Amino acid sequence: MMRLLLGDTELMAAARRIHAGEEMADCVARAAWTVIAEPGDAVAGALIGALGAEEALSVAAGGRSRSPFTDDTGDVGFRALQEAQARWRPRLQQEAVRSAFLGALEIGARLVIPGDPQWPEALDDLGPHAPSALWVRGRVELLTASPRDWHAAELNLALLPC
Repeated sequence: MMRLLLGDTELMAAARRIHAGEEMADCVARAAWTVIAEPGDAVAGALIGALGAEEALSVAAGGRSRSPFTDDTGDVGFRALQEAQARWRPRLQQEAVRSAFLGALEIGARLVIPGDPQWPEALDDLGPHAPSALWVRGRVELLTASPRDWHAAELNLALLPC
């Protein structure tokens, strides 16, 4: 899947315009996760945390048979992974990811991922329930501003549903 996404010239051109970072593969993989997983999906979050967004995407597509996170017996983790893969696979389409990037470009949104200077580190406290990325319109720097720095007239930020 990653090879298809990274080879999609239209998608990659849009990705470079809406994400200023250098890690384009991680950016594209995290954007794909916003398309395939529900917000707060702990299985997706744990998988991304254990393997990184790119490798986790391979697992989502069925490229790996064992869960990297399991309980003592291994059954619950494997069962949770199988159920999650069944939810994710119908949404794991190159066109859907491309549409997310092109739609974001069209409305002037940016993509913020963990590690970006604008990433609100407090989101990391959510553990596996944390978003894999944020699609943001408006003043991205306000994501990391303390509330006392906000001015009502300047607050022009919209988090888009992932």
